[in-house]
Amino acid sequence: MLMIFNSEEDLIIAMKKHDQDALKEVIDQYGKLILYIIHKSLSTPIEKQYVDDCYNDVFTVIWFNIDQFDNDKKRHNSRFLSLSRLKIYHDISFET
Repeated sequence: MLMIFNSEEDLIIAMKKHDQDALKEVIDQYGKLILYIIHKSLSTPIEKQYVDDCYNDVFTVIWFNIDQFDNDKKRHNSRFLSLSRLKIYHDISFET
Protein backbone atom coordinates (compact mmCIF):
# COMPACT_ATOMS: atom_id res chain seq x y z
CA MET A 1 0.00 0.00 0.00
CA LEU A 2 1.43 3.36 -1.04
CA MET A 3 1.09 5.99 1.64
CA ILE A 4 1.10 9.69 0.99
CA PHE A 5 2.57 11.94 3.64
CA ASN A 6 1.10 15.43 3.61
CA SER A 7 3.84 17.00 5.67
CA GLU A 8 7.22 16.35 7.20
CA GLU A 9 5.46 15.97 10.56
CA ASP A 10 3.20 13.23 9.15
CA LEU A 11 6.25 11.47 7.81
CA ILE A 12 8.00 11.57 11.19
CA ILE A 13 4.85 10.38 12.97
CA ALA A 14 4.69 7.42 10.58
CA MET A 15 8.39 6.74 11.14
CA LYS A 16 7.78 6.71 14.90
CA LYS A 17 5.21 3.98 14.26
CA HIS A 18 7.95 2.11 12.36
CA ASP A 19 6.05 2.36 9.09
CA GLN A 20 8.40 0.97 6.45
CA ASP A 21 6.75 3.09 3.75
CA ALA A 22 7.77 6.14 5.76
CA LEU A 23 11.36 4.91 5.87
CA LYS A 24 11.29 4.43 2.10
CA GLU A 25 9.97 7.97 1.74
CA VAL A 26 12.75 9.35 3.96
CA ILE A 27 15.31 7.50 1.86
CA ASP A 28 13.71 8.84 -1.34
CA GLN A 29 13.60 12.41 -0.02
CA TYR A 30 16.97 12.62 1.68
CA GLY A 31 19.06 9.75 0.31
CA LYS A 32 20.77 11.60 -2.54
CA LEU A 33 21.71 14.55 -0.37
CA ILE A 34 23.01 12.31 2.42
CA LEU A 35 24.99 10.28 -0.10
CA TYR A 36 26.45 13.50 -1.55
CA ILE A 37 27.58 14.64 1.91
CA ILE A 38 29.11 11.25 2.64
CA HIS A 39 30.99 11.24 -0.69
CA LYS A 40 32.28 14.77 -0.10
CA SER A 41 33.38 13.96 3.45
CA LEU A 42 35.01 10.61 2.72
CA SER A 43 37.55 11.83 0.22
CA THR A 44 40.51 9.46 0.31
CA PRO A 45 40.47 6.12 -1.52
CA ILE A 46 40.63 4.29 1.81
CA GLU A 47 37.68 6.28 3.18
CA LYS A 48 35.65 5.77 -0.02
CA GLN A 49 35.32 2.07 0.79
CA TYR A 50 33.09 3.04 3.74
CA VAL A 51 30.55 5.09 1.77
CA ASP A 52 27.90 2.35 1.51
CA ASP A 53 28.32 1.30 5.13
CA CYS A 54 28.05 4.88 6.33
CA TYR A 55 24.97 5.50 4.15
CA ASN A 56 23.22 2.43 5.54
CA ASP A 57 24.28 3.29 9.08
CA VAL A 58 22.74 6.77 8.83
CA PHE A 59 19.32 5.36 7.98
CA THR A 60 19.66 2.63 10.59
CA VAL A 61 20.39 5.25 13.24
CA ILE A 62 17.43 7.35 12.06
CA TRP A 63 15.13 4.30 12.13
CA PHE A 64 16.09 3.17 15.62
CA ASN A 65 16.26 6.67 17.14
CA ILE A 66 13.30 8.36 15.48
CA ASP A 67 11.52 8.62 18.84
CA GLN A 68 14.11 11.21 19.85
CA PHE A 69 13.06 13.51 16.99
CA ASP A 70 10.88 16.32 18.29
CA ASN A 71 8.63 18.15 15.85
CA ASP A 72 9.29 21.44 17.67
CA LYS A 73 13.02 21.32 16.97
CA LYS A 74 14.89 22.18 13.76
CA ARG A 75 13.64 20.92 10.47
CA HIS A 76 14.20 17.22 10.12
CA ASN A 77 16.28 17.46 6.97
CA SER A 78 18.81 19.54 8.93
CA ARG A 79 18.81 16.90 11.65
CA PHE A 80 19.28 14.09 9.12
CA LEU A 81 22.21 15.92 7.56
CA SER A 82 23.77 16.66 10.93
CA LEU A 83 23.38 13.02 11.86
CA SER A 84 25.10 12.06 8.60
CA ARG A 85 28.07 14.27 9.38
CA LEU A 86 28.33 12.92 12.92
CA LYS A 87 28.19 9.34 11.67
CA ILE A 88 30.91 10.06 9.11
CA TYR A 89 33.25 11.59 11.66
CA HIS A 90 32.51 8.84 14.15
CA ASP A 91 33.33 6.15 11.59
CA ILE A 92 36.48 7.94 10.42
CA SER A 93 37.76 8.35 13.97
CA PHE A 94 37.44 4.61 14.59
CA GLU A 95 39.12 3.67 11.32
CA THR A 96 42.14 5.94 11.71
